[in-house]
Amino acid sequence: MARIRSIHPGLFTDEGFVSCSPLARLLILGLWTEADDQGVFEWKPVTLKMRLLPADGADVTALLSELAEHNICRRFEADGKAFGAIRNFRKYQRPKYPTAVHPLPDDIASYVAIPPKPAVEDDGIPRKGGKPPQMEDGGWREGEEIAKDASKPASLDAGQLEIFLKGAEFRCTDAAGSSSLGPFLPIAGLLREGVVSLDEAVTMIRARPAAAGGVLSWKFYAKVIRDESRSRPANGSGPAKVFVARTDPGWEAHCRAARHSPSLTTQHTETKAEGWYFPVSSLSSIERSA
Repeated sequence: MARIRSIHPGLFTDEGFVSCSPLARLLILGLWTEADDQGVFEWKPVTLKMRLLPADGADVTALLSELAEHNICRRFEADGKAFGAIRNFRKYQRPKYPTAVHPLPDDIASYVAIPPKPAVEDDGIPRKGGKPPQMEDGGWREGEEIAKDASKPASLDAGQLEIFLKGAEFRCTDAAGSSSLGPFLPIAGLLREGVVSLDEAVTMIRARPAAAGGVLSWKFYAKVIRDESRSRPANGSGPAKVFVARTDPGWEAHCRAARHSPSLTTQHTETKAEGWYFPVSSLSSIERSA
């Protein structure tokens, strides 16, 4: 998701920077806001063009190659995907609570100026006041695992809760299909309160893609989740259900999972969209198999 970054005065006399064309210089400033707190971004020229240079007739593929040629950024692959790393990113960008979204191989960590991991004892417990695994040290993986395994965070300690919520934000952002929904606090609050499990929240969010519905804030999803939770059947009267619009890309898959006829629809009580109320359990099974 886009972030606010600071510009160091030394940038304007950096040999690599001044050797680039004006549009390439503008692109690197945009990449700072696009990158996660490790200085890593997805190497997707078309997406970057739409997000960072929408009004310019620029060839972002060529601009990225230009930046790489001048050692401003470096392309690498991890988990079968292409990423870019910004040289010395963490030398000048120092977020108080860094959040990692993308993989970070050891050689790339040094390229973005992230210091080596502190030494730990054989039992894996940091010594001399060490902190829980931070996102820039690969904690994003642990956060994702905790977020997958914990249905509710009530039993987690403070360190695990922080990691859980960061992993939850990653999953919910992916489900919404947008990284521009603002602070995650509305959803984080619902998860802490145990209003819904993370799996249920992800399912409800995925049923309403942000782009399709013009969603601009997590507050919208928080209201949806609260409303869905209040409308759950009383104890013993049936499973919780989530509305899926007929225009949803996964409509056919939802119908098959619930053994529901695609031709049978109803209207959403508020939006009046055509669709059906599916049990949360069937939607969760689709997500797990995806």
